[in-house]
Amino acid sequence: KAVAFMGVASVDARIHMNTVMKRSTKELRSEILQFLDKLDVPLCERLLKVMAPLSTQLAAQLFCMQWEIDWDRFLLTLDMEQETLTKFLNVIYDYSAADRKNVLDKSF
Repeated sequence: KAVAFMGVASVDARIHMNTVMKRSTKELRSEILQFLDKLDVPLCERLLKVMAPLSTQLAAQLFCMQWEIDWDRFLLTLDMEQETLTKFLNVIYDYSAADRKNVLDKSF
């Protein structure tokens, strides 16, 4: 399905996908591909656009955040300005898992 995505995605989305995949670990690449199989193309493009400029660690943290908060809140994080999102991820992942969940639940 990733090949099908690459066929229908915009040029920018294909570049973002390549960037994210090159920077990701083998395990994270597998998880991302499985995740992208479940989403529609515009949402995949949106996620990849947000992840591409992030460092490897921050992209992984953003991707993993989807399992820590509800889907609507996760989508709100994708709407943050890039600089704000980077700062947010840097701060939030210094917290313990319990504190992080508490902050995430009250942040949006």
